[in-house]
Amino acid sequence: MHKAVEHMNRDHHDYVVALCKKYGGFDAPTNVRGVGIDEDGFDIECDQGRVRVPFSTKAGEGKYEEAMMAVCRDLHVERDFSALESKMIEFIDSCKSVLIASELGGALVPSYAPCVRDGEAIYVLISSVAAHFDAISQNPNKVSIMFLQDESACATIFARLRVSFVARADFAPERREWFFERFGARVPEDGAIAYIRNLQDFKVVRFTLGKGRYVRGFGAAYDTQALTILNQVGGKNPHKFQKAQ
Repeated sequence: MHKAVEHMNRDHHDYVVALCKKYGGFDAPTNVRGVGIDEDGFDIECDQGRVRVPFSTKAGEGKYEEAMMAVCRDLHVERDFSALESKMIEFIDSCKSVLIASELGGALVPSYAPCVRDGEAIYVLISSVAAHFDAISQNPNKVSIMFLQDESACATIFARLRVSFVARADFAPERREWFFERFGARVPEDGAIAYIRNLQDFKVVRFTLGKGRYVRGFGAAYDTQALTILNQVGGKNPHKFQKAQ
């Protein structure tokens, strides 16, 4: 047996049990033990079945401890939601645009817009000639937004960091100059902002955040109310693995 597996069984058995519960969906597993590890994940067996714990990045020889720490990090985060909230807000503030889903005539309208956060509100700039302008105008209470990690920055394409919210929209003309000042400071190299500033069809919309979902990786999703994290979803991994043939 690999020494990393022996180390987990001997010194961190409580984590092995917690991983078995979370990724296997077992409420009270018995005779839990790690049985294998490779660059893609950690294998656990118990009386109830076999569990595969996937790593978000390949762990070459000598990197198993780091990979195990990464998957264990979310097991007890309910003790320190404030630290998670800070990371979530830091991620949101790193995004210069936000994905938007709105409704128009019974159909969904996907779009995006440049954004600035102020407290628990997200301000965006949209043009009145765009379809999402009509959608938001007619259905301000049927809007969802998402901040999504860039593909080039993610450890795995299957678990991109993301934060989504249901939102209520309203127009905020009083924030127009404020928006251009704040957003302009974020993208000083973007010459288009000076041009758009003089176009009257561009309006500022405020999204007031409601219920949300913060996803950090496999089995690491958190319910939020605006920017406050409420709980870890389900307390265990919701995904189901195929049984070995």
